[in-house]
Parts: sequence; structure tokens; C-alpha cells
Amino acid sequence: MAEHKLLIIDDSMAVAIISNLKIIQEIPAIKVAADNAKAKGSRPLFGCRPCQAKARNVAMDLMQIKQTIAQLPDSDRKKLKELLNADKIRLVYRTPSNKLVQLTY
Repeated sequence: MAEHKLLIIDDSMAVAIISNLKIIQEIPAIKVAADNAKAKGSRPLFGCRPCQAKARNVAMDLMQIKQTIAQLPDSDRKKLKELLNADKIRLVYRTPSNKLVQLTY
């Protein structure tokens, strides 16, 4: 039996997923999305210069990561659930048209 009956992937969980080397190796689509999000996250930010530099280094478009996880094929979804030790996974994200989507699989 899985440790989590329902695992909700929020922003902090999305960061944990893209930081987990085992998940990145097993599901390459997540690595591609993470690399794209990191490159996209270099937009100008408000605040002092040191704060901007720190934020720029860790800024990522987490909605893109969640969209990628939502669009995974069934085989990769099953792998992700096994790697996260969950029976079900729930994602809440916004589409490019700003529509709020809640997906559970």
C-alpha cells in the first residue's frame, strides 16, 4: 500500500519533483520541462540587486512543470505515482489561457 492515498502537487512539491534525480532519470519529459522553465525564469524582478540575483537563480515557471506532469502518458504517470509512493496524484494549475484546471489521476 502506498504511503499517500492522495498526493497534492503544489509549488513546493513540483520543486521537489524536479530536484529528485531518480524521477528526472525515469521520466525525461519532466527534466525537459524543468530546463525550459529555468531558462524562462530569467525575467526582470523587483527588489534590490542581490534579491533579484537570488530570485533569478531559483525562478521557475512552476505552472509549466505542472502542465507537463498533467500531460504525461499513462505509463509515465504510473511510474511517477510509484516513485512518489502515492495511490493518486492531484494537480491544480492554470492553462496558457488562464483557465484553472484540477486533475486527479
